[in-house]
Amino acid sequence: MRLGQHTPSVTAYVRRLTVDGRPLYAKVSLLGMSLVSVLRGTAGDWAQVRAAQAAYQGSPGALLEREARGLAIVQEAGARACRVAGHQDGVLFTEPVAGRRSPTCWPRTRTKAAS
Repeated sequence: MRLGQHTPSVTAYVRRLTVDGRPLYAKVSLLGMSLVSVLRGTAGDWAQVRAAQAAYQGSPGALLEREARGLAIVQEAGARACRVAGHQDGVLFTEPVAGRRSPTCWPRTRTKAAS
């Protein structure tokens, strides 16, 4: 595994990575809150955030689990969306999608149009 660039996001920590040559994005949501709220102490001090995050990650229906289901539904409907590569321990892994950005997914790689 090779870690890549951090990708800006308001509500989650997103990082590019490569696993066995396969490009992916890893997304972690802290308590389903904006990162600004977490940093401002809305969820308590760091020890409280870590304890709450452990419980949040293990709860059924957490934000990233719902997002994974939503992305699968969008794909099944025939729309372009990130393919979910996996979901484990509160981290959602997706494959990049070539083309323009859309609200259904976080940043992805761009390709040049064929000449």
